[in-house]
Amino acid sequence: MRYQLGQSPIERLPAELKLDIVLLLDFPTVFSLGAAFTSFHELYAGRQRLIQKAIISRDHSRESIQLLDRFRPSSNRMGTTGMGTLSMVIFANFHSWIDEHQYFGCFAHAEELEDTRQRLSCEEGIVGNLDDAMLLVEIEAYVDMLYSEARQFGLRTPVDHIFKLPPKSKQDPESKKALELAVLKMKPPGDEGGDDPSVRAMIRKALLQFMIITTHFHDQAFAEQASFTHHCNYDALKAKENLMREEWLCSTGRKEDGLSYTNPPTVYDYSYIKELPLSDITAVLSITTPVVHCLYNPPSNRKRLGDNREDFRDLRCHPTLSSQLLHSVSSFLEEYVWTVGYGAWKPDFRQRLEQFHRRMDDFKELAWPSVYEARFKHKRVLLSPSLWKESTCTGIRAGDCEYKIGDILSLKAERSIFP
Repeated sequence: MRYQLGQSPIERLPAELKLDIVLLLDFPTVFSLGAAFTSFHELYAGRQRLIQKAIISRDHSRESIQLLDRFRPSSNRMGTTGMGTLSMVIFANFHSWIDEHQYFGCFAHAEELEDTRQRLSCEEGIVGNLDDAMLLVEIEAYVDMLYSEARQFGLRTPVDHIFKLPPKSKQDPESKKALELAVLKMKPPGDEGGDDPSVRAMIRKALLQFMIITTHFHDQAFAEQASFTHHCNYDALKAKENLMREEWLCSTGRKEDGLSYTNPPTVYDYSYIKELPLSDITAVLSITTPVVHCLYNPPSNRKRLGDNREDFRDLRCHPTLSSQLLHSVSSFLEEYVWTVGYGAWKPDFRQRLEQFHRRMDDFKELAWPSVYEARFKHKRVLLSPSLWKESTCTGIRAGDCEYKIGDILSLKAERSIFP
């Protein structure tokens, strides 16, 4: 039966009942319902804040919304701080791999992400339209995949030497057997659907933080033009950005075709990481190290390093302590390395993480303010459009597109968290 506009039975439901229905739905269904029925669209418009808060708190997390915000398009009016053009293609390159069947996999191709971002809403902190909602579905599904990959090594300890394992893409008989034996030893028993919900939530949070961390790479050749910007016009900057974008796309394309490739060098912005507790960073490294080594790491392209892999030296200060404290500091650092190398699915992982967090109170020199002073520096770089609020930068503008010079946090000794 066909109804005239506004005359279907569902349209005639009381507003209170419609609200109860909407609060039970997920975001894609809410926006689809609003597109189909005028009264539901009006209900959403009038109760948006309540509906957003209820669905986000039930179905999503602070980190998943933060990651969604990193994909948003530029908007000087809204002041969004999403990834720039080059950070987007670097992110797409980073989250790609060759699997055990020699098939290429990725979160999404860079061109797909660029197309998607044009349809996303500009307001941060919410799921503003159907395209926002569908990208969030993709993010949550990707985290589910990363969860399954990391879980295969969930009972590891530092003595298991994850860094010595071959990547999944290496399928000669010896490598294949080594990886199978490692998974047999380190994979938790049972199906992942039976994992403790609190453990699952902790691990998903760390995986989302990992993805946010990887949105803060910048192309070095473009970024380091900051000191020359005043001598460049818009067309020259755009040409350089396009050139580096094509280099990243070419590198990813060669990877997808199974050919040798070399990624252009990057610089990293630690502004997001410095806001995380060191215990959160420790959990991220513990959970994602097997993913970086065994899934993202094709044998021909990345230097393979140990479980401590410069990670702590990327984030700590070099404490100048009295000699009587050196033994305690050494003990603390050993505990850090052990915690980073400890599987997050082990029953006592959270207890070990909490103990590590408490021990930090004994070493104020390792707290973030001191780390910030000792290890980080402000670095002026040229940024792709849409990355920073206009109030913090100067720039060269052409139409609606602007190249800006802004500060990022860099290490005093350049290293990457994920070498």
